[in-house]
Amino acid sequence: MALERPAPPKAFELEASEGLRRSAGTTFSIAAGGGAPPALSYAHHLFTLNRRDILAGAGLGAAKEEGWGYLAGPQGPLGGAAPSPAVLAVVAVKNGVPSFTHRQEGWLARKTRETIDLASQLPEVQSGSYELRMLRLPSVQLTDAVWLKNKGRGEDIVIPIASKSKQLVAGRKYTADDFLNVARGLAKESVFDNSPRSELTSGA
Repeated sequence: MALERPAPPKAFELEASEGLRRSAGTTFSIAAGGGAPPALSYAHHLFTLNRRDILAGAGLGAAKEEGWGYLAGPQGPLGGAAPSPAVLAVVAVKNGVPSFTHRQEGWLARKTRETIDLASQLPEVQSGSYELRMLRLPSVQLTDAVWLKNKGRGEDIVIPIASKSKQLVAGRKYTADDFLNVARGLAKESVFDNSPRSELTSGA
């Protein structure tokens, strides 16, 4: 079976597109508020696990739903997604309404796509039933990871995308327990930091 990729509500996609157009900058070669809408791809459900829950021994089930993320770039020559998304965009729920919160340009979009592609080719994913999720541990070494939720029997799989810690290796497959055991040790020495990720945190 292929990796299951739940589709977000249409309102999130519209808010991501409009938010990116409003912020524009140089990425899409358009002026803020105008031009063609960016191409969105690789939609992923975002969850956050906080330091307190990690230290308390909580599992991934304690992760809180945050919203939806997208990879984005300029329209391709024939329309549709560009071959190399350049931006990671996030739409969260605020007061019950989808709200564009931020964008990050550069390497993180590329690393996210590469890790999702890697996850989709794992033998256990090909033969099993897993749902694509994205997991953020902002208070634990700025860790971002692909979370493969096992919809059958067996453990979930976590593959870090980026982390300041060399103990969580980007691109390596972890069982949920192994991942959380490492994260728990790191949480004891971490402080909250929600600043943009730099290239050095990619683990590359």
